[in-house]
Amino acid sequence: MTTLDLVDHYGGSPANFLDIGGGAKAERVANALDMVFSDENVDAVVFNIFGGITRGDEVAKGINDALGQFDEIPKPVVVRLAGTNAEEGREILNDELVTVEETLEDAVQRAVEYADAEVEQ
Repeated sequence: MTTLDLVDHYGGSPANFLDIGGGAKAERVANALDMVFSDENVDAVVFNIFGGITRGDEVAKGINDALGQFDEIPKPVVVRLAGTNAEEGREILNDELVTVEETLEDAVQRAVEYADAEVEQ
């Protein structure tokens, strides 16, 4: 819920919220991303992952796998990984497809900027 509050705080409007649940593997992340991209109200996607059970490297693989299914990425994607295997996850993420931010605040601010730019187009 903090993510949604921060989107509002930084001037955005949350369009969708999806919790992939603890222990999510790459396939679940790919399916979740596909669902969010299909929501026409979404202008940018922010992944806020604080992993305990959910490992950052698995989330990163899922994000890469999901984005690899698209000829063109339909929405900007920002990722913040913290917790279990977060460093490994950040190294795995394809930074040509996503923007990686260190803090939740930075990730939300970047996603709001991207969403504003999408709306202006």
